[in-house]
Amino acid sequence: MPDYTFYVEDYLGEDIPEKEFPRFIRRAGDELRRMREMYAVAPRQGLDPELAESMALCAVGFFFLQFC
Repeated sequence: MPDYTFYVEDYLGEDIPEKEFPRFIRRAGDELRRMREMYAVAPRQGLDPELAESMALCAVGFFFLQFC
């Protein structure tokens, strides 16, 4: 699971406040698990699976910030 440093320095995120980041990332993790149960979710060939998951979690976390 990515931490706030990853979110800011690697994902280049700037919208999720640090104090709220753990809550959004937990929700994103729940959503990604749900997606994996319903769909064949896998990173692109050649992309590190751990990096791909961290990036996906940050993207889904941002979605929750904007729309939920």
